[in-house]
Amino acid sequence: MADDDQNEKNPAHELADKVAADESLDRLPDLGQVMRATPAVRRLYFSEAIRSLGARRFYYDKQAESMVFEPDGATRMKAVAWLGGYDVGLPLQRIQQQIIQTGRAENLEDLLELLASTPAGLRAMERFTEKARNKKPGGQKPAELVDAKG
Repeated sequence: MADDDQNEKNPAHELADKVAADESLDRLPDLGQVMRATPAVRRLYFSEAIRSLGARRFYYDKQAESMVFEPDGATRMKAVAWLGGYDVGLPLQRIQQQIIQTGRAENLEDLLELLASTPAGLRAMERFTEKARNKKPGGQKPAELVDAKG
């Protein structure tokens, strides 16, 4: 790495300094609200994830006597997974946040209705239900648990 790279301005550090100095953000309880209140943070957040799609790593090749660059597959896959998760969404977390913010679910029925309101939420409920059906605590079959009175 060249000496110039070490002295180069880092937009993330500059933005972090601005966010740290903004006392109005103290009243916000979570990172999501901080990001919504500071659009520059959100832009940087996504731009860095997108940059990671083209991540490279380098090493010194003794035979070539120079630095060799190659794709950094692990970092690229993490970026793909993160961006894909954000795009597709994490249905249970998103619905949980919606419930907290709006107070829409006052009981279990409301919660299940919210979960079933999206295809991803419905698939998540189906996976959870299937796992529960196949679980055999203490060696008992699920049917024995349902029929047991106690």
